[in-house]
Amino acid sequence: MNERHLGSDFDDFLREEGLLEEAQAVAAKRVTARHDLAGLAMPGLERITADPEVMGGRACIRATRVSVSLILNLTASGMTPEEIVEAYPYLETEDVSQALRYAVWLSEERGGPTGPG
Repeated sequence: MNERHLGSDFDDFLREEGLLEEAQAVAAKRVTARHDLAGLAMPGLERITADPEVMGGRACIRATRVSVSLILNLTASGMTPEEIVEAYPYLETEDVSQALRYAVWLSEERGGPTGPG
């Protein structure tokens, strides 16, 4: 059986189970999340990815399970980019830099928390 036939059979199965629309919606969300990050207003964030099926859709480094928030927490705890890369050898210092730039971009674009008054 070729891939096209397998896909058709799977679509037929999902349709019979009443799950085809839900599966298509999930696929559309994954594509939208990728496009949302790909089209960020700030250039130079190509290492930041998000997938609703990975880490709950959190922004991550290069489709890994290393979230931007982890990088921020490590930095806030006093680790240098070099120490982070040493602790996570599959990362590069540019990954840390882009995570920090992404956080800056978010804080500038969305503003800070607002309180009463």
